[in-house]
Amino acid sequence: MQAITGTQCGDLLAMWLGKASAPENAKLVAKEVGFNDSPFFGAEKRKIQLMGELVMVNTALAIFAVNQVFDARGAKSIIDPFLSIANKSIFSVIEKKDSDFKRRYELRMSEYFRILSEDKPALGLSFSFMKNLDLDPLNNLKGQLLVAARFGDSLTKTLDVLRRMTLSSANPLQEFEREIESWPGGQAKTVLLLIKAILSGDNELIDKLYPELTVSQFKAVESVIRKMENAQDV
Repeated sequence: MQAITGTQCGDLLAMWLGKASAPENAKLVAKEVGFNDSPFFGAEKRKIQLMGELVMVNTALAIFAVNQVFDARGAKSIIDPFLSIANKSIFSVIEKKDSDFKRRYELRMSEYFRILSEDKPALGLSFSFMKNLDLDPLNNLKGQLLVAARFGDSLTKTLDVLRRMTLSSANPLQEFEREIESWPGGQAKTVLLLIKAILSGDNELIDKLYPELTVSQFKAVESVIRKMENAQDV
C-alpha cells in the first residue's frame, strides 16, 4: 500500500483528468464515435464542445471511483483539492470559450453519477456521452462499444490505483495554505507570517501582526496551531 495525503491524491487525479481529456485523446474519441470536430465552419466551437463533454464524463468517473474506495471523510479530502485544481487548470479554460459549460456540468454530473450506479455503467456512459454530443448511438454501435471500452478501462484502472493507496495525515500548515489561497494576498501573507512567528516564539512580530487580523482570522490561526501541536503529539 502506498501512503498518500488526500491533497496529493487530488493532484494526481487532476493530472490524469488533464491527460485523459487532452486534445490528442479528444481527437481519438471523435474518430471512434464519428464526431466531426473539424468542420469547415465552427471547428473551434466543436472542439471545445467535445473536450468539455470529455472533461465532464472523466470528472464523474474520478469522483465515483474515489467514493467507491474511501469513506466519506477520506473521499472529501481527495475530491475537494481535485476539483479545486481542475477548476483552475481545466474548467476555467473551457468556460472562457463556452459560457454554457457550468450549467451543463451540473446536469452531466447528476446524469453520469446515476449511470455509474447502474448495471453496465460503461455502456450507459458511452450511450449518454454520444447523445450529449448530438450523436445517435444506435446508428454507430461500433463507436458506442469502443467508447464504452475506453470508459470502462479508465474506471477499472482508476479503482485499481486508488485501492493500492492508503490516506495519511497531511501537514496541517500545508492544508491551511491551500484553504486560504482565495484570501486577498495581503491577508493570507499576514496570517502565515503570524503562524511562523508563533512557532518561532517571535513575540515582537506577534505583537505587530496580531492587530491586523480579524477575529475569524485569528481563530483560524489558533485552529491550525492546535492541529500542528496534535500532529506532533501523535
